[in-house]
Amino acid sequence: MKTNSSISRPKRVQFSKVVKVHGVKCIDDYTASERSKIWIDANGYSRIRENNRSIVEMIDNGEREEDKREICFRGLEDKSSEASKRRRHTKQEACEVVLYAQEAQCDELLSGNLDWEPIREAYLSVSSDSSSVAQEVGLSDAFNAWGGYLKSTGDDAQKLRLSTRPIMQSPRLQHHRSLSHVF
Repeated sequence: MKTNSSISRPKRVQFSKVVKVHGVKCIDDYTASERSKIWIDANGYSRIRENNRSIVEMIDNGEREEDKREICFRGLEDKSSEASKRRRHTKQEACEVVLYAQEAQCDELLSGNLDWEPIREAYLSVSSDSSSVAQEVGLSDAFNAWGGYLKSTGDDAQKLRLSTRPIMQSPRLQHHRSLSHVF
């Protein structure tokens, strides 16, 4: 029987030499006035949800031209009708291939030779593209955040752009990047 422990992945932990501690007060230590300024209430939450709905409608309607407001689609790309259908299809396909692989393993289970690897491989055949895109989007977000930080400190962001250019030019990122920019 194969287990996930047979999969080796390089791991690395890194600690900063500079330790910064930011104390955070307990919510009970804030005054009512302070809480109202920092804590989201039902009205604020409703405004955010409504704003997100209108942005998703823009995505669904293919609106791309410049607007008088700055709009960021980042994080809402997968809420569009097309992306929701694609995600539902992928989840359904993953369930089907896993169930089929499990059914194929029934005979093996009865004979005491259960092997999890075919089930794992069946799932990976459907999920690997989604996983790769998620990793690349995460790297893109990290790149953008780091570039913004370097820009704010006056450091040379050009070095970062050059060192990460192969990641940023990944074809699988094109759809996400086209939806997540601020215009």
